[in-house]
Amino acid sequence: MNNNNNNNNNDGKKVLTKKERRRASNRRSAQKSRYRQLIFMEELGKREDALKKENTMLKEERAELEAQIRTLLDLRNANRLDASREDSSPQIIEPMVVQSHQPSVIAPDADADADGGGAAHQLGR
Repeated sequence: MNNNNNNNNNDGKKVLTKKERRRASNRRSAQKSRYRQLIFMEELGKREDALKKENTMLKEERAELEAQIRTLLDLRNANRLDASREDSSPQIIEPMVVQSHQPSVIAPDADADADGGGAAHQLGR
């Protein structure tokens, strides 16, 4: 029986204690964790860049749409202004011909037959 504390087996390889194996495992786990964190941060940076580009494009599109809205509102207001100017512009009012409500009597004359019935014919008589 070999009771020495040099932690070597018969092949000359060092035999690790439970505590040393745990430390080595923790180091490997920490290394993997740092690597995964690095990959995650790189992907996050790429996503940030893509979102910044998209945000810039959306801001430009928004500015274009707002410009179109302003143009359309200006056109609408201009059309309303033109319409109100047309309504408020002085109009030429032609005099109305006022007719009495009494029927007029047309006397038949000699030309009435010559012109195809004259006024009586035109009135439907």
